[in-house]
Amino acid sequence: PDTPVTADVRALEQALHQEDWPRAELHARRLVESHPHYSDNHLWLARALQMQGRWKDALAAVHKAKEAHPRDPRFAILEIEIEMDRASHMRESAGFQRALELLEQLAPLGAEWSLDLLRVDAHFA
Repeated sequence: PDTPVTADVRALEQALHQEDWPRAELHARRLVESHPHYSDNHLWLARALQMQGRWKDALAAVHKAKEAHPRDPRFAILEIEIEMDRASHMRESAGFQRALELLEQLAPLGAEWSLDLLRVDAHFA
């Protein structure tokens, strides 16, 4: 039988596939609460918030995740994506500037971060 966690994972996967972002957020929040140390849960929550246009909440989720997982480059990459998405929708040059500053911070990581970006994008595609 499914455990509550397994049920939330399955429901989250289905919601992501169906692009049902409010439902994805609900299940991602449950998973973050039950397993806060699992970084993918934070990625799913931030992505669900981003896709709802809730950029401030998405960035807050990313920042909280970065505190728990400071060495995971996926959070820095997602932060850049959210900043650029927000700036694009809000037609805000300051957001693009912030995204560029974040991107410059990733430069010392070399080409590895771009592979992580592809993994994040592929996971949410």
